[in-house]
Amino acid sequence: MLYRLLFGFALFCSAFVGSAQQHSFYVGLNLYPNYTHRRLIAFSTISEQAIRDIEKRETSRPSWSAGLAMGWKGPKLGFQLGLDYMDAGFQTIKEDLPADDPFFGIAGQRRVISQGQYISAPIEVHFYQQLSERSDFFFMLGTAFNYNFANSTSTRYYAGENDNTVRTPINSDDYRALNYAFQTGMGWAYDLSDQLRLSIEPTFMFWMRGVLKENDLNRNLYSMGLRIGLMFQKSTDY
Repeated sequence: MLYRLLFGFALFCSAFVGSAQQHSFYVGLNLYPNYTHRRLIAFSTISEQAIRDIEKRETSRPSWSAGLAMGWKGPKLGFQLGLDYMDAGFQTIKEDLPADDPFFGIAGQRRVISQGQYISAPIEVHFYQQLSERSDFFFMLGTAFNYNFANSTSTRYYAGENDNTVRTPINSDDYRALNYAFQTGMGWAYDLSDQLRLSIEPTFMFWMRGVLKENDLNRNLYSMGLRIGLMFQKSTDY
């Protein structure tokens, strides 16, 4: 069924890219190591000093996503669908323990890590410029629907050269179950063989809504990283 939909989309795109040329269908794997951060959303009930303190305290953290992708590629235009597992969030800087922390006197510093787990369904349009017989430069524009199914905070305690992490699950009822994101990127794709294609793509993604349903203090996530794809392709002429 999906191949029929992709074939129909390919025929539609052919009207814009000219006469019959070589096209390909593909399926494969994507890996997206990245750094995730957040944009703070604060209403008037939050003081300016509190906002400045939060901005100084919170920073980006390493995140990742991985999953399946399938699509169609023409000489100038392509279309891709995916299904990924995504880890995303942010963290605080390393800070001294407050006196009310249960590990006060045992550890000297801590870092609090916020983690959200998602199932992501990206939808992308690719614009290609051929560089050689086997390689292309491409620009990607798309969206992604992200379903949140778990949230937690992990507190990492530092005591000299040793560290210990305490993970605490969060009630996800306060979190928005479905979010959507804008994404864009540009990269390089290379045919390792007639059936195997490698792509390397610096990518930016921005969540369009806050991670919480309703709150005076909310956060839009965003990520920047390098997406790596390995696709098995089948070429055809029409």
